[in-house]
Amino acid sequence: MDSVLITGGSGFVGLKLASLLKGNYSVYIACKTYDDSLLRFGEYVSLDIRDANEVRRIVTEIRPTAVVHAAALTNVNDCARYREKAFAINVTGTENVSRSAEEVNARVVYLSTDLVFDGKQSFYTEEDEPNPVCYYGVTKLHGEYIIASLNSNYCIARPGLIFGKSIGSSTCFAETMVDRLQKHQEIRLFNDEFRTPVYLDNVCASIGELLARNELQGIYHLCGSERISRYDFGLRLSQVMGYDYSCIVPSSLYDYPFVDSRPPDCSMSNRKAAACLNTRFMTIDEGLYNMMSKIKIGP
Repeated sequence: MDSVLITGGSGFVGLKLASLLKGNYSVYIACKTYDDSLLRFGEYVSLDIRDANEVRRIVTEIRPTAVVHAAALTNVNDCARYREKAFAINVTGTENVSRSAEEVNARVVYLSTDLVFDGKQSFYTEEDEPNPVCYYGVTKLHGEYIIASLNSNYCIARPGLIFGKSIGSSTCFAETMVDRLQKHQEIRLFNDEFRTPVYLDNVCASIGELLARNELQGIYHLCGSERISRYDFGLRLSQVMGYDYSCIVPSSLYDYPFVDSRPPDCSMSNRKAAACLNTRFMTIDEGLYNMMSKIKIGP
């Protein structure tokens, strides 16, 4: 059986992906913190991607057929505050994984971000020039360049804003919304920041396809087809799940005291991925209904 090593395997995407791949692959879940629940989906591997020798030792021992590199410092404000840490994880760590994967001829799927774009247009394609305005985006773009230059068999997956039901301790923004709506707490959401949200299960199914199909090389945008603001997404979520949306308050991206810049529009086109992959990207409403079926909805 082929084997896959998932860095950041305990994260929101990584653990869901492990659950999907189990049965078709020998799954190795690489992360720094052990949790008994990880063993349901694969074999736990303690790994700090910042340590080149440790990465090489683990990859050489496992000799995976493929590596999904999902480990990253993803909090935009933390990346701006702690730039050395962000660089060590997102850039140096990616280089360590990339070099070791190439040494064992493993296919690499690298998870990047829609925040590699500057937000000056809508529906970015894979051919559009990245120009990140936040340091998180800068580090992830560095990672893209590393993968493209060091690996002979690779894909770069740029997910949109991912929502869905987590199966581990890492949750997403939509789950936070549900929790606050259940408690009738005010939620302030930007009405002038636009993304193309994508359902978690679609992202993981797409990554599974990218893993299995060596003929698919280069960059793929894994996102929904609908460009929407966070505020309108919150309204859609509350309507689908039957919550009172009066506590959802519109706000402006430019009134929030961010540590770093945020692009106002990172919407992407999924046309290339939709044409190449068998996975059908759900609409926002379809994804929300699917998510609702997996969580406890209460007043």
